[in-house]
Amino acid sequence: MSITGIESDDIFADWKRHRFVMVDQEFDAEKITAVLTDIRFWTDNYDLLRTWCAAHDCELRGMTVEIPSQQTATLFSLRWS
Repeated sequence: MSITGIESDDIFADWKRHRFVMVDQEFDAEKITAVLTDIRFWTDNYDLLRTWCAAHDCELRGMTVEIPSQQTATLFSLRWS
């Protein structure tokens, strides 16, 4: 409950329970985008992520990773979940 007495929902609550979320491909059918949601985890593991992205032809952009294929997205999910 907030200060005003109106209950508010955290629209990002589900995202905060995960290290990343995959963006629905309806927005961009040519690539898969992972949004990095656990800032502390990704800050601590940035060098490992950067190395992994370079080895798998992914592009690290700020707090997102552009992934070139569904197969690579599966590898990303298995590695970083």
